Amino acid sequence: MKKIFVYILIALILAGAAVAALSDVPAVEWTALGVTFASAGALCVTTYKKSQKKDWKVVLAIILIAAGGLGLGLLGLAPDVVSKIIAAVIALVLLIVGVIVGINTAIKKEKK
Repeated sequence: MKKIFVYILIALILAGAAVAALSDVPAVEWTALGVTFASAGALCVTTYKKSQKKDWKVVLAIILIAAGGLGLGLLGLAPDVVSKIIAAVIALVLLIVGVIVGINTAIKKEKK
């Protein structure tokens, strides 16, 4: 995977989640939601395209990235601060594990 593209997508996901969580303006929340979902989708597509063998590890990485992006995107809709913190931690863990699994799978495929 082109690492700079992956880093940009992860930064966009986190920026969209932060804006959605901190904003009270509905239009800004919906825009941040769109940025987060689009970035997570692009990261899933990049992970799938860059892996030569489509095995269970790639599918697991895509599911974890999508779940993490969805959780971070919907973070702004949580009713209170405690729910936002819990949702953010769970979604970040899912996203990080998915990216690690995807990158490790792609790196192993490139070395062979």
